[in-house]
Amino acid sequence: MEIIFDQIYFQLATVLFAITFFLVARKKIIFCTAIIPLLLPLYLVKIYFYPLIWLKSLETALESGFQNGIRLAINSLFALPERNNSVIRTDFDQIKQVCLPTNLLEITMLILVFWGVKIILKQLKKIYLEKSKNPLLMILLGFFSASFLSLFWAVNRATTLGVTKGWILLPILIFLLVLRLIRAPKFQKIFIFSLIFIGVFYIASSLLFLFTGVLTYDNRLAGIFLSPNHLAMVLVPSILIFSLKAILHREKISYFFIFLTSVSLLTLYYTYSYTSWLALGVGLAILLGYLVTKSDSKTRERIVRVSIPAAMFLAAFVLISQMNNSKLTSILNGDYYSSLNSRLMIWKSAVLIGKDRWLFGIGGGNFQSAYLDYQKYFNEPYEEWAVPEPHNIFLAFHLSLGVLGLISFFGILFYCAHLAFLFLREKANPLKSSEKDDRSVLQLWAILYLITFLITGLADTPYWKNDLSVIFWLSTAVIIGLKRS
Repeated sequence: MEIIFDQIYFQLATVLFAITFFLVARKKIIFCTAIIPLLLPLYLVKIYFYPLIWLKSLETALESGFQNGIRLAINSLFALPERNNSVIRTDFDQIKQVCLPTNLLEITMLILVFWGVKIILKQLKKIYLEKSKNPLLMILLGFFSASFLSLFWAVNRATTLGVTKGWILLPILIFLLVLRLIRAPKFQKIFIFSLIFIGVFYIASSLLFLFTGVLTYDNRLAGIFLSPNHLAMVLVPSILIFSLKAILHREKISYFFIFLTSVSLLTLYYTYSYTSWLALGVGLAILLGYLVTKSDSKTRERIVRVSIPAAMFLAAFVLISQMNNSKLTSILNGDYYSSLNSRLMIWKSAVLIGKDRWLFGIGGGNFQSAYLDYQKYFNEPYEEWAVPEPHNIFLAFHLSLGVLGLISFFGILFYCAHLAFLFLREKANPLKSSEKDDRSVLQLWAILYLITFLITGLADTPYWKNDLSVIFWLSTAVIIGLKRS
């Protein structure tokens, strides 16, 4: 799903939002950075910069009036050549266009980078001075170098440039900004609120789609996203923060978060995304196991007495409800057109592409075209033809950024895993009132999210989208930024 506004009023509202955000961020950089989770759906609002059209609008403003020139300039921000209206159609036909595509989320991130550049430079200096203590400098250099090199070897350089800008460079710059600000208690509170509020938005909007019967062709819930799997992948971090607040908060508020957790689980259920189900189940099991090991005997007994029956009930419900689901039965029966068999075919093609382009990859955003080109190497036809990513996070990083990008990805994962281990082995009991702080909630949330991220990544690609890439770098910033001194 994408949003392109045709009405001038919506277009003006979008431009005014960006201007307002620009002005507010100048004075309140901490607040505007902390609400990044709230801004994630803005990637759906597509914006296109046509420099030559803007020159044309200036000419129009001088010849035909200021209002007509402004209308032309703003209208062009929300139009593609194949999807333009009568106001600017002749301009697209007459002018050979150079288009710089972006979206409202990227605009807000650029604004944050603009006003936060001093903070980012200070953080980079700190990372450089600490290069002997942690590998973060080499990891970031690896990502930047791999992104740069991939542009020269990309199948489609324009596509790769857009992917590099929105899914690698901007998220990493936001990562550096958050890394510097995350220790501020004010930032932590606003950040948690943003995670909760955006989770409520995802649930409310998705349930609206569900109750009105707006589902995919196979009766799965996708909400505002292009695929049910995408909805499932953004619901998982929301469910994790709801669950943590339900467990680690005082009683009255806990009931509210128990309700949110229940409703979000229901929403996740209707996506029928088995990988996300499994990832969330493992994440919650690890959370309960961690709480059991840190609790006293009385609390441990209460957790076990409640969690085991609840887990058994949910497992039984899911199993019984899916017994007649064609998706599950096709997997169990080994049908040719099952989702599992389709994944295997995609992975075979991705591995074959990786063997041929093992060093620098094919560039971000180019898997679809390479995947179709490699059909000729298989005797049987593909089961799925529209496959933008290889449904495996490690294959995706290798093909998009080459060997150096994959090594850098492993580097950030291992570094975060090391810090997570140090945090989890501490003797502090998170259930004690003194430990129920925002810092502990955020650290647990980030650790659990990365665990679910990796499990989901075995059969899907929970990174290569604007919003998903930002969530990944936010979670790593939390783990690294809140590490114990």
